[in-house]
Amino acid sequence: MILTYKIRHGRDFSVELGKARQVAQYGIDHPTLSSKDVKQFGLKSVISNQILRKYSRNRNARKVNRVKLTVPAQGIRFNHEGRTISVPSLEFDVNYLFRNDFEKINQI
Repeated sequence: MILTYKIRHGRDFSVELGKARQVAQYGIDHPTLSSKDVKQFGLKSVISNQILRKYSRNRNARKVNRVKLTVPAQGIRFNHEGRTISVPSLEFDVNYLFRNDFEKINQI
């Protein structure tokens, strides 16, 4: 069974979202699946790869309206004892209060 939780974090990700929008627009304009091609925007490759997979393959997309900062499982660390989730690519740590019996986090 997959459970979904929402956590309030109070952090402003507007700078990262701006970079993500630039990566997405580049993916539409230049169909590529390599984060090496978009490293000039300054977004970490673990996030850039997710954005490029979505927008480079979409042949109908012409303009970027909304972008999500999706971090896959390999970019997430968690500590059961300290009840913290860490996303090193965003330099972000958050404490959680939900059930502590999970084994894996798929994405954030």
